[in-house]
Amino acid sequence: MEYTKKEKLILARNILIILIIFNCLLFINVFIFLEEGLSGYDKRSHFLPTIVSIIIGYLLTKNQLLNNRYLEEKNKAEESLIEKQILLREVHHRVKNNLQVITSLLSLQSLSIDDEKTKNIFRQSQMRINSMAKVHELLYQTENMNSIDLKKYIDAVCHNIMISFDNLSSGINIQINIEDISLNIETLIPLGLITTELLTNSIKYAFPDTNNKTIRIKIVRSAKGNFSYTLEDNGIGYDDKKIRKNSIGLKLVSKLTKQISGSLKKTSDSSGTKHSIIFSEVIH
Repeated sequence: MEYTKKEKLILARNILIILIIFNCLLFINVFIFLEEGLSGYDKRSHFLPTIVSIIIGYLLTKNQLLNNRYLEEKNKAEESLIEKQILLREVHHRVKNNLQVITSLLSLQSLSIDDEKTKNIFRQSQMRINSMAKVHELLYQTENMNSIDLKKYIDAVCHNIMISFDNLSSGINIQINIEDISLNIETLIPLGLITTELLTNSIKYAFPDTNNKTIRIKIVRSAKGNFSYTLEDNGIGYDDKKIRKNSIGLKLVSKLTKQISGSLKKTSDSSGTKHSIIFSEVIH
């Protein structure tokens, strides 16, 4: 077995300690011999310094070598963990950048399109991609890459959507009430896409000629470890059948709700529209 430089120093130090102990015990042994004379001297005690020194040296050396190996392995594991975290952050950063490049390309492509319906499709695709990119951006920025603060994420998603619909969203008041909840990426991405679709529909269809435009988003913990998600507006209500003709958004909401083991309920009338989802965190 090869020893490291540090372990060789430990061995050399312990040999020195053994020699000191041996000499001390030998001195005690000689002192007893001089005091009591040959008659009181036990010949077996002649080996006592050697035996005791060897035992103490062995135990001391073994303990220190084991501690040294343990500390080295621990340091290597910590260094490896730090390297993996740095690499994972870099991955999230690059994914975020690549998604932003895609949205920029979609934006440039839409400039050459005159048809308003086609432009809306491009805009909707951009918002969906942005909601996914925001997850990777937050994961890159946070210390704990296992989960992200839900309120911070939903705030960012809503902010991007309001900017995208600058004209339509004018005068709309968004109220966000989210408890202190952190979720993993597998749950956040579907939830962000659901929010994108439902918020977009409220902005586009709920407020044709109304004042006091309000959209509320609420997410709280519910019973049995689940979560309750609500997005509601005080608009005029809207018909799903009309929206389904021009958009895949509601189909996407239905599929994403199943992805987070959720159940979706919608109510809509002249006093507004409300979507409620009971969901749970996705565990792999």
